[in-house]
Amino acid sequence: LQSCIEKGVDVNEVDQNGTSALHLASFYGYHPIVHALIDARARVDARDREWFTPLQRACIHNHANTVKILINRVIVLFSCFFVYDAQTNIVHMFSFVSDRPDWGGCPPLHYATFNGNWDFVELLLKSNASPNVRNKQGMTAAHWAALSGHSEVLKLLAANGVDLRLRDQHIRTVLHYAALSGDMDTVNFVLEKTTIPIDSRCSVGYTPLHYAVFNGRSRVAET
Repeated sequence: LQSCIEKGVDVNEVDQNGTSALHLASFYGYHPIVHALIDARARVDARDREWFTPLQRACIHNHANTVKILINRVIVLFSCFFVYDAQTNIVHMFSFVSDRPDWGGCPPLHYATFNGNWDFVELLLKSNASPNVRNKQGMTAAHWAALSGHSEVLKLLAANGVDLRLRDQHIRTVLHYAALSGDMDTVNFVLEKTTIPIDSRCSVGYTPLHYAVFNGRSRVAET
């Protein structure tokens, strides 16, 4: 790789799918290669055909070291570019990179949340990722955490400013998603920490109880 870089190979060249070398290195978790590519000015905000950035690829495939490298190297790079009021500029620049959505409007935080990766979620939040960003379906990270039954991740989100009252575009609440997951810890947390009515209805008139019954979540239905 170093030899190719020294010979002037364009590190931002993409294939027919819009995939760059940094996308591939992030996808497979090859963090030494990620280091080298970023040093060679590979674009950390590049999108492939599916609108994924390298950071999203790393989050989706749970490559912890790669995620940390991408985040840390972005901060280092932009601290060099923005000397005046560097701290403010770094925060805004990383927020731009970390919140970049895919074709469905999901930023890296949504993938880290759905995968239940507490460390990734914490890292993204500390790096100024916006907790209440919605995808094209109106879902926030809280909806994804509830849907996947990751109660500890949901608690982390709640402690970092996520709004548990938000509904998606189908008027579903976090409680609807928690009931759908069947995870009792998640359901109980939502009931304890929010004032969402247990009989709240989505756009087609279903309550969280309906979601639990339709999906065979008997423990939730009995609560």
